[in-house]
Amino acid sequence: MYNPITTYRIQFNKDFTLKDLEKQIEYLSLLGAGAVYASPIFAATPGSGHGYDVIDPLRFNPEVTDEAIFSKVRKKMAEKNIGWIQDIVPNHMAYHPDNAWMMDVLEKGNNSAYFRFFDLEPGATVKENKLMVPFLGATPNEAIQNGDITIGWKNGSFTVAYFDNIYPVNHETFRKIAQENISAAPASIIELWNKHLKSPVSGTYFQHEWEEAKKKAQQLYETQPEVKAFIDKLTQKLSLSEASVRQILQMQFYELCHWQETEKRINFRRFFTVNRLICLRMEDPEVFETFHRFTRKQIEQGNINGLRI
Repeated sequence: MYNPITTYRIQFNKDFTLKDLEKQIEYLSLLGAGAVYASPIFAATPGSGHGYDVIDPLRFNPEVTDEAIFSKVRKKMAEKNIGWIQDIVPNHMAYHPDNAWMMDVLEKGNNSAYFRFFDLEPGATVKENKLMVPFLGATPNEAIQNGDITIGWKNGSFTVAYFDNIYPVNHETFRKIAQENISAAPASIIELWNKHLKSPVSGTYFQHEWEEAKKKAQQLYETQPEVKAFIDKLTQKLSLSEASVRQILQMQFYELCHWQETEKRINFRRFFTVNRLICLRMEDPEVFETFHRFTRKQIEQGNINGLRI
């Protein structure tokens, strides 16, 4: 068993990165540190000061390090017989728009490949029990009336935005918006509609054709000015209509609600009472294996000598 005898705790964030640690290796060696005990260094919410709000456990936090820098620093530390104890938080992830797994669930409901990953109440994405997204600073009605909830475009599909928080819409919503406005669309959008989007989705379509269709739509948006102008004008029109915003919200697998609503009801397990930390079903072998894949790789490469869980 690896026994470092002594450890030195390091809190990593954008203000203290692996490059900053590299400058302290000699000092740590003289101090007699047997290992660095590191705060989470995997992708976290932008600007995170602690790293416990993980958005992707399968890559490093770009504000802290990358694979090349991590390997380089670990090699220098090994030369001084300094190991690495990594703090990990497999129980929860950040409930945040940058959490791609979570956004996939909001977009696709129980058709998402990640639906089983999060500890949700059974049936939490059905019409009668929509998954709560409790991050509004007012009631949904007040937020709509104030114009704080808008319709936008990102990564080839329409979105629902509450200030800087951007959430996906489902395929049904995309089709409805497109169908109601297709007659005025540029030719390339009409072609995409006829080829990939006209028919309702089913089965594995979500994981294949729908994703490909979004990529093509985004490519058109980025390369054809007339497409960008059409979509921007459309999202602006939808945003200015309270009725349109309400209808779009009603069609989702989730419901935007006031953050205090979770004091009365909740349909996902969170970290204590922190709405922004959603729990994972780590008892599921697939979830366990997927979440720890990158950590295991670092262990196998000798970069991580031990874990604090």
